[in-house]
Amino acid sequence: MATRAGLRAAVAVIGLALVAGCGGETPPPAGGGGGAGGAASSADAPIGILKSPTDGLVVFIGNQCGDATYPTRVTVNNYDTAANSEKSPAVWDISTSRPNLLASLVIGKLPDGFNEVTNSIDEQGLGPVLRVQVVADGAQAGVFDTGRAADGQLVDARGNITTIDEFRKRWGCGAK
Repeated sequence: MATRAGLRAAVAVIGLALVAGCGGETPPPAGGGGGAGGAASSADAPIGILKSPTDGLVVFIGNQCGDATYPTRVTVNNYDTAANSEKSPAVWDISTSRPNLLASLVIGKLPDGFNEVTNSIDEQGLGPVLRVQVVADGAQAGVFDTGRAADGQLVDARGNITTIDEFRKRWGCGAK
């Protein structure tokens, strides 16, 4: 009986992760309203944000191993926590027709092989809460309270503070 219940729970969690991680809409930030504690989507996407003292905000993208599909598009929007929705237009949107490994990128600095679709960082600025969507084989997104990302610390898609090493252990090659 415990095995059946455990299997049903695992199937339910996987189904929720697929819906939340690959759908077009972003779940509301954790914590109900995105105040000081609410920081990220409830989806457990392989995306994290780190604040670098030299580069600014760095997006980390996991799960790019073996036969993985590499990112073809990354979109960054300011996020309105009161309305639980992204603001339009995108602050920064990049794409490529020749995807390759993209373990991390600095918001505002174009990675090799990518083209800018939109860059309105100067006009809009990067707000305190950002929605980052990565398109590879489907789309995954996270909502990040950038104020929680202290220098050298990474905020994952669930709002947890972690290290780069821990993020790579969880979402890198050989993880699970």
